[in-house]
Amino acid sequence: MADLDMVEIIARCLCRANELSWQLPKSSLPLDAGICNCNSCRHGTGTLGFMACTWPLPVPELPGCSRAAFSPRADVYFCATCGTLMFMRQRTQPPWTGLALGALKDPTTMCRLSMHLCLADTKDGGMSVWLGRVNGTRLKKYATADLQSEFEAVTAKSGEEGNLKASCRCRGAQFTITRPTELPDKAIAAQEKSSSKGKYTASVCVCDSCRLSVGCEVMAWAFIPDVNILHDNNEPLPDPPVFGTIKHYASSEGTDRYFCGGCGAVVFLTSKRRPKMLNVAVGLFHDASGARAEDWLCWTTSTGPETASDGLKRDFLTEDLTKQMIAWKK
Repeated sequence: MADLDMVEIIARCLCRANELSWQLPKSSLPLDAGICNCNSCRHGTGTLGFMACTWPLPVPELPGCSRAAFSPRADVYFCATCGTLMFMRQRTQPPWTGLALGALKDPTTMCRLSMHLCLADTKDGGMSVWLGRVNGTRLKKYATADLQSEFEAVTAKSGEEGNLKASCRCRGAQFTITRPTELPDKAIAAQEKSSSKGKYTASVCVCDSCRLSVGCEVMAWAFIPDVNILHDNNEPLPDPPVFGTIKHYASSEGTDRYFCGGCGAVVFLTSKRRPKMLNVAVGLFHDASGARAEDWLCWTTSTGPETASDGLKRDFLTEDLTKQMIAWKK
């Protein structure tokens, strides 16, 4: 086949230990893509869902990746150094391989995002309330993986009293979050603008580093002081926050990222500019009110996602995400 009939596809992880390229026929594009919102994908990534395109080739040799059992019939492949989720492989009939959209260099013309699935697990619709339309296409919203029934939003029940539990997919990283308290550090208290409401501030980020670290176009963070995070029989959070199966990667000067070495889920981000405040991955939360954990979180949506300039350079979904976040009313 002539070179003019082929397109180069490039994917990589955050630390560049895994950089891959392939040639695909133009006729095979765009690749079908979707967003899985199931409990396993949220807890297995750390964000509100797993965005992937159906990959037509076998999973390549990935010496820099860890392979983990995601379910009895599925494995995930993530960078052993920085945690980037690269592939999912399902041992179904026929087998299915998904390539994480966030790892792709340019998904705009290569992928066609068409659906949300497994929204019933979210209870509240998860990120679909901000991503109902992409590039002029209305995304179908399915309740389950069989794509038979459309998801209908329901009024989420209020969560139970007490603390908020959080864990990754393999439960190697587990911790507890307490309600906001009066903070002795005035600088930190000023950052936590939602404490007076008994909730924490949350937002989504589309910067290149967050996108690559999670393997998804959209990363969901809650901003929580270290004194409100407990682990192992209500012990204070260690500094740095490494416990259980958590691994650490310094993504830039003064910024450290933490992920589960067992399943690859993003867990925390810390910054020297905010030494007592952690970004905590919302996809890990077990909240009865739903995936957005609105019993605990106050979402900042009036200006769209954080670091939108990075996402807009990709011209994939950030413009649509921004418009829908701003229009979202609660």
